[in-house]
Amino acid sequence: MRRALILLFVAVASLAASASSGPPANDREPDRAAFDAVVKPFLEKNCTDCHNNRRQKGGMNFERIESADLVATHLDDVEHMLLKIRTGEMPPEDEERPDPKDVEAVSAWIEREFARLERVTPPDPGRITARRLNRTEYNNSVRDLFGIDVRPADDFPQDDAGYGFDNIADVLSLSPVLLEKYMGAAEKVVRTAMFGYEPQAPTLVRLKAPTAVVAPVRAVPATYDTTGLSLPNSAHATHRVAVPGKYLVRLFLNGRRPLGSMPVRIGLHVDGVLVAEQTLDPAAQASFDEDEQELDGKTLEFTVPLAVGERWIAATILHLYDGLPARFNGPNPSARPEQHRVPEFTPPRNATPERLEQARKNFDQRMAALKTAAINTARVGRLELAGPFEPETRPAAASLKAIYACGHVHTDVVKRRAGTPGRARSPNGPSTPHEAWCGLKNISAVAQRAFRRPVAREELAPYVAVMARAQKAGESFDEALAIALQALLVSPDFLFRIEQDRPAVAGAQAVPVSDHELASRLSYFLWSSLPDAELRRLADRRMLRTPATLEAQVRRMLADPKAKALVEEFGGQWLQFRALESVVPDRDKFPTFDNYLRLSMRNETQLFFEHIVREDRSVLEFLDAKYTYLNERLAQHYGVEGVAGPTFRRVELTGGQRGGVLTQASVLTVSSYATRTSPVLRGKWVLDNLLDAPPPDPPAGVPALDETAVGQTASLRQQMEAHRANPTCASCHRRMDPLGFGLENYDAIGAWRAMDGKFAIDPTGELPDGRTFHQPSELRTILLQDRQDFARALTSKLMIYALGRGLERHDKPTVRGIVQRLPQHDYRFSGLVLEIVTSLPFQMRRAAPAGVTAP
Repeated sequence: MRRALILLFVAVASLAASASSGPPANDREPDRAAFDAVVKPFLEKNCTDCHNNRRQKGGMNFERIESADLVATHLDDVEHMLLKIRTGEMPPEDEERPDPKDVEAVSAWIEREFARLERVTPPDPGRITARRLNRTEYNNSVRDLFGIDVRPADDFPQDDAGYGFDNIADVLSLSPVLLEKYMGAAEKVVRTAMFGYEPQAPTLVRLKAPTAVVAPVRAVPATYDTTGLSLPNSAHATHRVAVPGKYLVRLFLNGRRPLGSMPVRIGLHVDGVLVAEQTLDPAAQASFDEDEQELDGKTLEFTVPLAVGERWIAATILHLYDGLPARFNGPNPSARPEQHRVPEFTPPRNATPERLEQARKNFDQRMAALKTAAINTARVGRLELAGPFEPETRPAAASLKAIYACGHVHTDVVKRRAGTPGRARSPNGPSTPHEAWCGLKNISAVAQRAFRRPVAREELAPYVAVMARAQKAGESFDEALAIALQALLVSPDFLFRIEQDRPAVAGAQAVPVSDHELASRLSYFLWSSLPDAELRRLADRRMLRTPATLEAQVRRMLADPKAKALVEEFGGQWLQFRALESVVPDRDKFPTFDNYLRLSMRNETQLFFEHIVREDRSVLEFLDAKYTYLNERLAQHYGVEGVAGPTFRRVELTGGQRGGVLTQASVLTVSSYATRTSPVLRGKWVLDNLLDAPPPDPPAGVPALDETAVGQTASLRQQMEAHRANPTCASCHRRMDPLGFGLENYDAIGAWRAMDGKFAIDPTGELPDGRTFHQPSELRTILLQDRQDFARALTSKLMIYALGRGLERHDKPTVRGIVQRLPQHDYRFSGLVLEIVTSLPFQMRRAAPAGVTAP
């Protein structure tokens, strides 16, 4: 195996040696004659009036690029110019447009120069910083290390984000508060794994369950969701259960039912499954209302077992329209005698004419209200959760097996586990006394996995010494082992992903990472967790880097349920559906928005992304897939018929209104304001996330829109066009606004609309390059035509996430090469992942500087 690593270093050295022999003669110098004949005149005619030594609009100065040799010094500016002239954003609208042939000639020269510079520049894998585990990675790592799901990092300070992601090494700082949290988390994790969940006193929490406005219904609908989950009469909440046990769920009801109705049925659902139901008869309880059954102030309590983890808890009115009096023609009408009566007006005694007139008026109003009374207002208003009661505190057999590599479970653990004195059988067989070597073996087994690499015996000595001191102080074997493992979990080798510096080979700037470091890069990229046994085994044998083996492992990992972390962490931040948790649309303007719709929006995008990963679909389906995943609630929101019930299922899309992530409610909602849509936010979202062309920040002092006028005295489009008349704003808005206006048929929570207040929606647009569209489907077609731009955007985003750092100039050849090769993979998601994990930045790191001794 050592010979294989030596051969790998020799191969790298050979590449370096061939590079050091010098590039071909035609690569050593730029094409100066073509620059002077084509590029320089173009810059002087079209660019330097606004971008010169005195006037540097946008921070650009093209007057200083006087020769072909200076292009290499200002690569970012030249690349920015190339993008602007190709898209037609520059020169500005009020300037003379350059001849397309000149644009093509200049673009061709710049691309040739970029390619030449890439060939003569030594490959650079970039700088790698020791990277702290972020909150998700910490939670997943301790889960896979000990087989417990306690998520201690949820109590850590929020991770900072950089380049759009929260796993960027340079911004993951280590504060004194976080150090203190690490100490507490280590104790909680180890003691839960060894001795079970710590008993907790029951607590009461009010669950956050925003509800929608119930629109009145006066006739029984032909079809509806009988589970009640899709109706606004339900209440939905998510809650993290920290200790398994029994919990009490208290429901607060309100609303009314027609007099003579049967008892109302209330259902409690956990993770979408009906786990309990009760009936409540308002007629059997006191009420101030003689004409309707009143539910206001009524409560019900359910006691149900809840497992550890994120639980979706929902309370619903089951079969809402069942049991109504027969006159409503609903299903399963009430068996009670008809109690509908027509009250007669009884004048008050000794009433003055004025008082009599007021009494008659009040009576008439009451009669009118009864005639038009809604039949669907019974609802669950809010939820409370109390517990745990009878908590499960025993440690899991899998956790004990993960710790006791020696095969012994000491009596102390057995007693706490079984709750009775005496010995019991361990998970690995009969319990026997520990041997002298057990402490070292158990610590070593955990350390190998926690540190994600082989651990030498001398590295284990401090932890063994900690255990020995604890035993000497009177602690039992298990308590002493727990203390040692806690110390291990606060080691930098666990909390940070540390890669060793290695010396250069034959002057090469790049050296390969070790197989164990590659295994960690893979596992934290695709699983946000530490390597599993198979990755460790291949790394131990130095077989992981073999192309066939590496491809097989990538495909295995993408098919594993743990790849859901890639969807939630990368997808949630790229498509920003994680931000739905903090979105609060205006209740008056969007009364149908509730917590269930929020959860459904997130589930649609998450299931859609999971499908692309699991089925290895083309990444171009992110742009214009003709299918999505819907439940009844979201289908109603979209106006899609034929979807019944709370279960999500794949639905084929027709008609052109929907397709791809850009028309999914999650994306449309997070790119809107609480009160209205925003073509600017949506256009910026498209440029940043789908086209890899983020616009600059707006200049200071830009006036805000008059919110009161939107949809009243002028449409949003009309206001935005007036805003664009400002020359300072026009250049950026010229490309951004058309993209946003193309999505104006979707309101601020993603529902289709044809009107903006009093004004008809105008979704037409013209891009700076002259291409036009008249509806959202045509905009998606244009984005699909620009598939190279999308492929570059997705590749860049996924590489940033995979590497844990921002991309730099030296990464652009890698990105460009991956984008060029994606068609060979039919744009499949696995092809993109394989290209990234076999790329130079993922496989290698910079060699240690001369004079630095590698550890």
